[in-house]
Amino acid sequence: NDQERGIFHDGLKDMETRIPEEYGKPFDQLGNEQQLSILEELEAAASDSPWYKLGNVRRAFISDAPFICQMKELTVWGFFTSEVGATKVL
Repeated sequence: NDQERGIFHDGLKDMETRIPEEYGKPFDQLGNEQQLSILEELEAAASDSPWYKLGNVRRAFISDAPFICQMKELTVWGFFTSEVGATKVL
């Protein structure tokens, strides 16, 4: 929906502008340790979201989930709907 799309778009925009200012390079040009550090910072900042609530193993739909939560869900969904994820892993 528009709200989710806006949160995701704003999160990407933040990564495009803030990260090069702090690290001198875009996210995709950073080393693994720097990328992991950024993702951990995003996750820590979002830790109060109900998305992280203990027992939320079925990941109930939360329309205003922070960017990092959306990114994690889309990454898992993308992998398991890919040919390798669907045929080799599942």
